[in-house]
Amino acid sequence: MVTSEAVVRGHMYASQSQKVNFNPCGQIVGATNVIKPVRLVIQEMIEEYLDAVERLNDLMPE
Repeated sequence: MVTSEAVVRGHMYASQSQKVNFNPCGQIVGATNVIKPVRLVIQEMIEEYLDAVERLNDLMPE
């Protein structure tokens, strides 16, 4: 959301913005070093979610 207007304008005026245009991404992209199938990524996210919910439930008083 922060950079969307700049990215759109960079695409609209590509020849004029070559020296200043950029492709924003999060810091985590630097940690990407393995290619995984989307199915595996989603499965890992679900498992992590279920683990987190279980931990939170264990914190609840009975």
